[in-house]
Amino acid sequence: MDAKIHDITAPICINRGKVNIPRPRALEFDIREVGHDLILGKGNPVKYLSNILTINLHMATHYDLPSTFGYRNFPVSHITPQLFVRRAVIVDAYVSPNRVKPLKRKDLNLTPRLEKEFTEAPPNDKPALILRTGMYRHWCRDPDKYMRFPGLSKDLIEWIAGDLEPPIVAIDAISIDRTMEYRTTNMYPYVEEEFLLQVRKQENLSLLNHDVLLRKGILILENIYPETLPQSMSTGLLIAPPIFRFDCKDDCNIHAIPARPLLAEPSPEADELIRILRDIKRMIA
Repeated sequence: MDAKIHDITAPICINRGKVNIPRPRALEFDIREVGHDLILGKGNPVKYLSNILTINLHMATHYDLPSTFGYRNFPVSHITPQLFVRRAVIVDAYVSPNRVKPLKRKDLNLTPRLEKEFTEAPPNDKPALILRTGMYRHWCRDPDKYMRFPGLSKDLIEWIAGDLEPPIVAIDAISIDRTMEYRTTNMYPYVEEEFLLQVRKQENLSLLNHDVLLRKGILILENIYPETLPQSMSTGLLIAPPIFRFDCKDDCNIHAIPARPLLAEPSPEADELIRILRDIKRMIA
């Protein structure tokens, strides 16, 4: 496969043991070094270093899933690779400094040719939509600015969900909604049914854009980092599997999954790439 691979995963920025990444106050993130003794037979213990990572699953580059807002129709243990390996259309919608109004459809640089990638594709073969706003430039550099993404307008998000219908919407910002620290700082150790009922009733609250997309089963890939993408790049092959693979034998609900997205150019056919990956798996099994 003669293609250049771009890593669009947001880095975890560590400076002298301290993590400097933007996050709402309610979301926990911590990494620390620990030491271990490994006993091998009757010999002296082998000492080695490791790290303990504590992370809220809605941190860094991650998928928001339909279950985030109480929709249980997305079986996370039956996700197929085809969902996360597909064509992608990159649309520029740069946010100017100090902008407070949400992005509108006219702010998107989506040409008629690229729009046809969505409207003329079969339902199971629609590309992912990648929104490049420029907010990623503040990641790890200016957390306050990064936390002030103005979000997408109601009309824009409904047009994306109703007309384009991408299976995945990716964005280089902390959220597709406005993010002026509206999130609660309370953490819920247990989720009761009444809480889930209230979640389903919040269409008019601050996370409306999430609700509109996730209600239709459109996954949201937040906090991507398109630093190395050429300005002229408008299409590619998105390879964005979740970091973890879950097998829920009982009734378990996963609400977000960290991901490691890559973007290939020129774009090889997704089916051909999956075949190559499967061949490699058989060779090393």
